[in-house]
Amino acid sequence: MSFMEEATRRRWTELTGGHSVTANKDVWKPYHAHVERRNRVAHGIEWGDADGGRAALSSWISAGAFIRELDATMVAVDRRTADS
Repeated sequence: MSFMEEATRRRWTELTGGHSVTANKDVWKPYHAHVERRNRVAHGIEWGDADGGRAALSSWISAGAFIRELDATMVAVDRRTADS
């Protein structure tokens, strides 16, 4: 299961009552680039710290921002569920 797959994103939107992980482009675009970069590194196409680690750090920060958005969404879902 990957948020890079449309079916996963649709399921997330259903489960969260409408949150789209791609709606906030300031988070989604860097996350998308992070996953593409991670895949290049994992498959040996690119070296992870060729620029002294700057791109790796930026990629890691982007992943963290995406995870924070998912966490915030889950908190909101939990609160709605508790209130109903």
